[in-house]
Parts: sequence; C-alpha cells; structure tokens
Amino acid sequence: MSFYDDASLIFDASAAAGKDGKAYSVKPTSGGGDFTFTRGSNLSATRVGKDGYIEKGRENLLLQSNNFGDSTTWVLNSASVTSGEKGYDGTNDAWLLDSTSTYSVKIYQDYEKAGVSTFSIYAKQGTLSQFALDIFTSTGVNRQDFNLSTGSLGASGSVISADITDAGGGWYRCSVTTNNTGTVYYARILIGLGTIYIQDAQLELGLAATDYIETGATTATAGVLEDEPRFDYSGGGCPALLMEPQRANLVNQSEYFGDYLTSSATVTQNALLSPEGLQNASTVDITSNAGSVYAQSGSVVESVEAETNYTFSFYVKQGTNTENYLAVRDQNAEVFIDADVAYTASSSEWTRVEHTFTTPVGCTSIRLYPQRYSSGGQGTTHIWGMQLEEGSYPTSYIPTYGATATRSKEGASDSYDQTAVLDLSSIGLDGEDVSWFFELKNNQDVIRDNGGTTIRVSSNTSNLGSFRIYRSDASNPRNLTVVFQDTGSNFTPSGYEMTSENPKVVVKRTWSTGRIQVYVDGASVIDQIDLDHNAWYKLDLSGGGSTLELKQLLAFPMVLSNNDCEILTGTSYTSFASMASTLSYTQYE
Repeated sequence: MSFYDDASLIFDASAAAGKDGKAYSVKPTSGGGDFTFTRGSNLSATRVGKDGYIEKGRENLLLQSNNFGDSTTWVLNSASVTSGEKGYDGTNDAWLLDSTSTYSVKIYQDYEKAGVSTFSIYAKQGTLSQFALDIFTSTGVNRQDFNLSTGSLGASGSVISADITDAGGGWYRCSVTTNNTGTVYYARILIGLGTIYIQDAQLELGLAATDYIETGATTATAGVLEDEPRFDYSGGGCPALLMEPQRANLVNQSEYFGDYLTSSATVTQNALLSPEGLQNASTVDITSNAGSVYAQSGSVVESVEAETNYTFSFYVKQGTNTENYLAVRDQNAEVFIDADVAYTASSSEWTRVEHTFTTPVGCTSIRLYPQRYSSGGQGTTHIWGMQLEEGSYPTSYIPTYGATATRSKEGASDSYDQTAVLDLSSIGLDGEDVSWFFELKNNQDVIRDNGGTTIRVSSNTSNLGSFRIYRSDASNPRNLTVVFQDTGSNFTPSGYEMTSENPKVVVKRTWSTGRIQVYVDGASVIDQIDLDHNAWYKLDLSGGGSTLELKQLLAFPMVLSNNDCEILTGTSYTSFASMASTLSYTQYE
C-alpha cells in the first residue's frame, strides 16, 4: 500500500521548477517511495476506524461458503441441494436444501479451529419453517433451533448466544455462538423432512456474526490484515500511522467472560454494543458488597514471569454501580499486588482502563479483577476487551478467543534497497536545503520506554549527523524530544522537549551556512549554526525504542520561510486544507 494514499511526503516549491513558487504535491509515477508493510497474523492487530469503532481482522473459516454442491467440502446426508434460487441479496445465488428423510443431519463441513466462534447463514422457509444450526465437537453438541415463519429463536443447548435477524423477502440471517473444545469440529445445518433455502454460510472466531466474506477453495479474510498499515482514527480527524512493537495478550478469552470466575456476581454475555460496534460486550452485576469477577493463571490467564512489568487493560462503561475498582493478586504468595485501585467509567461512552504493575519475587501466577467489591459497590458494570501484556505501557487491543494471541511488530520498507527506510534523494530531495514536518499524536497519553530510535532522518541510517524524535529522558516517561547528534557524536544543537498533546514540528536546515531551526506549535524553539551534520534525505521509521503515533509527515526540498513554519506548525489551524489555503498551496488530492 502506498503511504501517499493518506498523506503527501514531498512538496516541490521551487520557482525554478516552473511552478511560480507555489508548493505542489509530487507522487512518483514509477511507484518510487511506496511503502511495503510487514506484520504477521491476520486476526491479532486492530485499529480504530473512521467510524470510531475498533476494527479487527476477520476470517471465514468455511470453504466454498456458498457452493453447497461442492462434495469436497460439504457433506450431504439424506439430502440434496439445487442452485440458482433467488437469494436475500437479489441474486440467483441461493440454494434449495431438500431432505429425503427425518434424520436430522443434512449438510455439514468440518474445520480445525477451537475456541469461541459464531456460525451463521442466511435462510428462508420452504416447505419447512424450522431448522437448526449446531457445532458438533468431540466433547459435545452445541445447537440452536430457528423458526423461519415467525423469525424467532427456538430451543437451544450448550450455546453462548444466538440471533435471528430479518434480511427482507422472507430471508433471515441466523447465527449461533459457541465455545468449542475437543479435537473434532463440524458446522452442521439440520432440517427434518422437507425444504428450506440457504445462502452464504460463515464460521468466524468471536461472539457475533460480522459482514459476510465469500470463500472458495481457501478461507478468506477482511478487515485489518497482515502486511497492511494501520491508519488509526483515534480522536477523529486525519488518521495516525500505527506502528507498534510485538506484544502478546496473555488473557486467552478477551471478550467471552463465561470462563471467568465470579463471587456474588453474575455475567450476562452479549448484553450491549461494544467498542467494536457489535453486540458482544458483557454486563457484570455485583450482587453483594463482597462481589467480584476475575480471571487467573491456569485458566483464562497465562503464567507470568517474576519481577517483570505488565500492563492490564480493559474497556468499561458505567452501569448502575458507581464504585469501580480493579485489583491484581499474586496467587503464589496469596497477597494482592495492587488492591482496590479506583477507576472512573462513563455511562455514555466506553473508556479504556489501563494499569501497569510489577510482579514480585517468586510470582508466576496472578489473578486479574476488572471489577472487585468495595465498601458499598453493587450493581452493573459493562466490560469488554481484557488484555494483559508484558511491558510498561499498553498497546492497541489484541483480541483472543480461547488462546493467547501475538501481534507481530510492524516493519516497513520502500521500493529502494534500504530496509525500513525511505530514501527520497532520487525523487528530488537531496537533504541539504531541506525542511521536514511531523504532526505527532497523543504525546501526553503514550507511556514510552527510555531512548531508542523512533524517527530518524539521516543520510546513512546512522545517528551521527542525523536528527531524531524520541523519548530521551529516563525521568520523564511521556514527552517526545527532538534530538540532534553531529558527525563527531556531540549532541548539538541541544534537543527540545515537546510538551503539548499533539505537537506539530518543523526541522529545517540551510546547507551553506549550517543554520538549523526548529519550530514547534507555531513558535521558534531552536535556531543555531552547526556545520557538522550530514544531508537529511533518508527517513527511518524502523527504530526499536519509544512508542510514537505519527499523524502525518511532509518533506520539502527547500528551506521554508519562518512565516511558513509558524503557519504550518500553528495550532490555530484545524486541518491541513485550511493551512494550505492560507499559504496558497495547491492541495494534494
């Protein structure tokens, strides 16, 4: 995917270029400058989408999801199928399922995935008004009956939840959610003697049916996928490019709270819309002053390492209980690491609660409480998305459905030969007379590890002769700093620490005089002479240091005027478009 799809990287503002001194966006037609992103696993990475909801990777685990006549994947038992029927979507892609006996198993497909999953299909009554979906496993049968005449649920057994939704024209989307264990798994459609119409089957991990994904000879995916950049819209406006270190969620059921332990409390699964925008959040009802809900190592939580930093997080929405407390307990010593840590929840929107702690000596087993009793706290609290990760700060949500999941670190490379480095020298930026603009995000909200290279601009991917943006002060775990290091390894000019929440910064340099200037949030903060710096034309985003959220970046093959720097980094502009209009720039389409 091209980075230019969401932001311009280089502007040509030279009058010599025959463009009357105005700035124009430039995108190489050769594909030069396009980023290629790498990240493993389709289902472990998430982002906040344009609609404000958390977006995941999704996968339909069934093969030939709308080709029920394919005998290599679908097995018929005392039944036949006929294609070409009119479907819920106006096509002729539906199928007639016709049973020739009263034996219940009519069509099924095996698959290889344990855990919480949702099986769904579009169905319409024929001569029969009732049918069933079930997941058969080596440890039991999970079944749900549906009435296609009344659009209602029937009898069920060993299911988490079920749903039937009117799709129009007599069609319904029917789904059943189960927690599957064992070694053998079959997704089955069951009818008696007669016919029903079926179309578009899907089996996916998770507690709710999502938009249908067509499959053929292999499974198919959608949403946030591996090897794709995550443009995150947290906070609204333009997106930030989200690049994070590898992290694992050590809670193996991040959304299904049916496996959690309770004391004087009840859990209602799929009770309300979650931060994902699906009906898959839980309600915890504390019924006495000693009530709690928790997960612990050996069941829902993996073992931990002693004397190690971990971050516990979850999403919460206020119910009738106005006294909210979390806790972390050392199960080896049977004492609390942190007890009764109060947190605030909103009744109108979801909030992510984040708590960092250090395991004591000898602690390899813990218990996590997203809600624990207090002196008088009773009533309901809504919870979703439990996460435990090793590290001193939280990263984006990693969903799990019965097993831990690991989100791999993002890597980036361009169409040149520098891994994870974008070299702009061949498309007009020599890095001598140059200006770099960065708009950063959530400077005060992201807890960072000390040091490391997060953004580096250089000529040879070395710190010598470069400038960097990263957290450089061990005593301050939050603020980012612009850091310079000359070719003699001296940190000159002196760095500048940025303290605003969403800083905008321009770093520019006049090659002939060695004048280096920095503007942050509309003000000049550095103006010094230093000739011991190399050309700045290689952008390196591959550092292993601080976490950083980058909203947009621009590179100019010229030294911008002071006035332009003030306007470009000024906080009075609500968008790039308004800034470009003031400067008489031609907006990038």
